Amino acid sequence: MTFPLRDTFSGAELAKVAEGHSTGSFDPQDTLLTFASRLETESGRPVRWEDGFRYELLLKTDRLWAAEFQCPDGGALRVYLQNVPYEDTSGLWQPYAWDWQA
Repeated sequence: MTFPLRDTFSGAELAKVAEGHSTGSFDPQDTLLTFASRLETESGRPVRWEDGFRYELLLKTDRLWAAEFQCPDGGALRVYLQNVPYEDTSGLWQPYAWDWQA
């Protein structure tokens, strides 16, 4: 399943896209790794190597992160995070899209 990288999402859209998979944190790297781990468990497709995750940041801004994980099966997983305003904080990082690459 492929999701486009879009700049803004409503609360309802965020809930739909990440239903059952969402995690959130004030730390984008924590959010990224937690999401990859949960998706690996739920999908049964390996993402983590024996020595941990292997990934590269494709985009890193104040509001958006995109990362590509190299998978042991030769494929890849792209994960997109966005920073959602949250009360009086710097924002909550949440995954909003992912895409398995062949």
